[in-house]
Order: sequence, then C-alpha cells, then structure tokens
Amino acid sequence: MAIEIPETAVVPDDVAPLTPKQKELVHATEPILREHGVAITTRMYQTMLAAHPELKNVFSMSGQASGEQQKALAGSLVAYSAHIEDLAPLVGVVQRIAAKHAALGVKPQHYPIVGEHLIGAIVHVLGEAFTPELQDAWYHAYWNLARLFIELESEIRAAAPWPGFTTFRIADKVEESPSITSFYLEPTDKELLPLRPYLPGQYLTVRVWVEALQHFQCRHYTLSDAPDPAHYRITVKREDGVANGDGDASPDLPSSSPGMVSNTLHSLPVGSDIQASFPAGTFIIPDPLPSHVIFLSAGVGITPNLAMLNSLVDLPKVPNITWIQGARNRVEHVFARHVRGIGEKCGKQFNEVVFYSRPGPPGPSGDGMGVKRVGKHRPGRVDLKALDRETLALQDPEALYYICGPPAFMSGMVQSLVELGVANDNIRFEAFAPGEIEMA
Repeated sequence: MAIEIPETAVVPDDVAPLTPKQKELVHATEPILREHGVAITTRMYQTMLAAHPELKNVFSMSGQASGEQQKALAGSLVAYSAHIEDLAPLVGVVQRIAAKHAALGVKPQHYPIVGEHLIGAIVHVLGEAFTPELQDAWYHAYWNLARLFIELESEIRAAAPWPGFTTFRIADKVEESPSITSFYLEPTDKELLPLRPYLPGQYLTVRVWVEALQHFQCRHYTLSDAPDPAHYRITVKREDGVANGDGDASPDLPSSSPGMVSNTLHSLPVGSDIQASFPAGTFIIPDPLPSHVIFLSAGVGITPNLAMLNSLVDLPKVPNITWIQGARNRVEHVFARHVRGIGEKCGKQFNEVVFYSRPGPPGPSGDGMGVKRVGKHRPGRVDLKALDRETLALQDPEALYYICGPPAFMSGMVQSLVELGVANDNIRFEAFAPGEIEMA
C-alpha cells in the first residue's frame, strides 16, 4: 500500500520560523539585492534550466530571452527583504503568484530545486560578502516563503475541477479584429460537463507545443465571457515576433521571441486540440458588490473586464459602471458593438469613454474617430486626468478600479489614480507578463 507523503514534506526538517536576528539580516540585504538582484536571478535561471531542462516546459522562454522574468524575480526578492518584518503588504502579491504557480503546474518538489540554485547564485554573485550568517538567514527565509506557497498552491489544486492539464478542442474561432481572435474551447472529456462556473475575471492557462522550441510553453489567457456550462472562451491577440505559428521563426528573431504561443494558437484550425489547466486568478469582483465599478483597459486587456461586465449586467441589481477603454482605432476596437449594447441596456448606470490612439478619418458623426458610436470618444491615449470626477467616481470612497492592459498602461493608470486620490486598496490589476505593477 502506497504511503501518501504530505506536500509540505519537501520542506527541510530544520526550517524554523525566522528569528528577529535573521529578519534583521535579511532586511539588511535589501540594498544589495537592489544592486545585484538581476545578476543573481540571471545566474539562478542559467544554472537551474541547464540542470533541469524539463523546467523549460514551465517557464516562459520569451520571458527568459527578454530578461523580464529575471527582473520580476529580482523585484520579488527585494520586496521580500524590504517587508520581512511585516509581510502584510505582500499578501495580494503572494496570492496572485500562488494562483499562477498552481495553474502552471508548479509542484512542491520544484521548490528544493529553486532554493538550491537561488542560494547558489547569491553565493556566486556576492562571494565572501554573503557570509555564513547571511546564508543561514536566507536559507530559512526562502523556506518559510516556500512553505507558504506550497500550502496556498495545495489549497488551490484541491479546489480545482480537474488536476493539472486536460485536453480541450477548439470548437470555434471568431475574428474580433485583424489581430485578435476568440477561441471557443470544449473539453474532450465529457465528464467535465457541465463546466464548473469560474469567477469572472479569472484566466485559463493554455499549454501548446512550440515546434521551434521543442518543448511546451504556457500562457495565461483570460476567460473573456461570463461562465457558460458548455465551453470556455479565451480571446488572444496575435503578437508580432514570428512569421507564422508552425514553428518557423522570423530570421531576425530568436525562437523564443514574444508571439510564439499566440501565433501558434492563431494558426490552429477549428477541431485542433490544446491543453489547459483549471481557471485561476484573483482579479475578480468581491461580494458584496461595490456601489461603483470602474473598468480601465487597453487593447486585448479588455478580456477580464469584459467577463466581469457581462456577469454584472445580468445581476438583479446592477452597480454603477464606468467603462474606459483604449484602442488604436475603430478597426482594433474589439467588442465595441457588444459594449454599446450593454450601455443601451443599462442606461444612466453605464458610462462609456473610448480613447483612440491612432484615430482614422472622420466618421459619419464627424467625430474624427471613423465610427458613429453612443458615448464619449476622445483622440489619444487614455488620460484619466482629462475626465471629470463623476466619471471616475472619485467622490465614492468605496468605488473599485479594475485595470488590465500592457504593463506601461497599467503603471500609468495606477499612478494617475493615486495622484487623483484613489486609495491603493481600491485599485485592482491583472498582469500577465512577468512581474508586478508598482503601487505608489
């Protein structure tokens, strides 16, 4: 009879809660990590992926090639050392990371591997400055954090509708714009039907085989509609970076360029099979509902906000909603007709503002946007300071702000909201690229 080993059994027996002295030592390394953190994490990934190439199926190779993953981990180490005395400010970050780990298939047995190569990288980069006393403090600090992640990820997996990755068939594809396509996914295992409802705003982690890389790659794609018992819908932008999705990379770009996964997905015909793990994520509307919800998105970042919007408008009591969306132009303005219909349905409870960064020729309404629409339309990038206080619900201390889009867009929106007096606790965001958005 097999004996079930608890997932926390990978944590070494000698790991104990950090002592005040160990916390002091870890905190003292913050400026060192700010200076040398990227060098440390770069070394860590190099040695770890060389020793364990199977982990290339888990980590984003485009994130590795761009250096974003190394920067993200370095930032996490700095934040951990800075807040080691009180981890409360990091709770939200830890929960987001744990959800992504669980969805990606990170297992407890991966933590000893990461720990070994992380400590080894610090020793390599800092040399004698990383004294035995500091090594001991960081050993316990690492494993205390790892234990927390292992426990959280175990809880997430236990609550999931299925373990690990399962096969979904592309039942339909709908072109939303020249570069954005929605995929309707049905499980091949019909015992999963009806699909368990997810929380609008959550994402599906898709895994595809990338021929040019000769291994799997995973990406998080938001479930872009309200829950449906028969299928999932994800909406994917085809990123520039490769010639096509069959594994033939552009000659001037490395095989790990951004766009490998999105181009692979876009190249798949209806009827193709892909793998996906369970819905996950913390970018959701709370219960009870806030009195006012402000959605801010740019490009394909509309997807989690759209899923939440579709769910909110079907409730018996719909909160006040402000919808702020940035797009290049009317051609790239995805789901425009759908959102317009919601605005007409909700009436005065719904306020829409659309920014076109590259507006086309004058449209039938003479608005210079190349399209006749209900609502307010402005040229340029999304500029919150150009909007009135009522539109942004700045008078409502309970209003919640949901932001999704490219990293620069989200950073700019967070900064603008804080400068306008919005509390950090009222700002929510979803970042699919490695790293976290800086809160002011």
